[in-house]
Amino acid sequence: MSNSEKPQNQPISPAIRLAIATWPDDAPRGAVSAFCAEHEVSRQTFYRIRRRSQADGEAAALEPQSRRPHTSPTKVNDGDREMALQVRQALLESGWDHGPITVHDKMVDMGLDAPSTASLSRIFHEVNICFPGLRV
Repeated sequence: MSNSEKPQNQPISPAIRLAIATWPDDAPRGAVSAFCAEHEVSRQTFYRIRRRSQADGEAAALEPQSRRPHTSPTKVNDGDREMALQVRQALLESGWDHGPITVHDKMVDMGLDAPSTASLSRIFHEVNICFPGLRV
């Protein structure tokens, strides 16, 4: 990292973001580099904020964009979650092993869409924490 770049975890002040958002199109050659060096902002960040202000307006550029993903690929839908708990309960009542691997394999044998063993483990752990007396 060069001296002219802020570490990624340091926020850029709204005043600097506003200066970038209102940056003139006819700025002299080298002005962006000088601005970035003076304010310890990378050129990549400068142009990312500038593109955002041009696309969404100046106000949008004043706050950092959320880095939260649009989807959660590990999220298990409620139907699959309930089915996994039912399969686990049935295995427990039958006296069989009822761990995540066994539940996964049983769901696959039944032709169901089985969550990963890691997701099953997480589901079973959450249920045991939320409902400690529940036998699942």
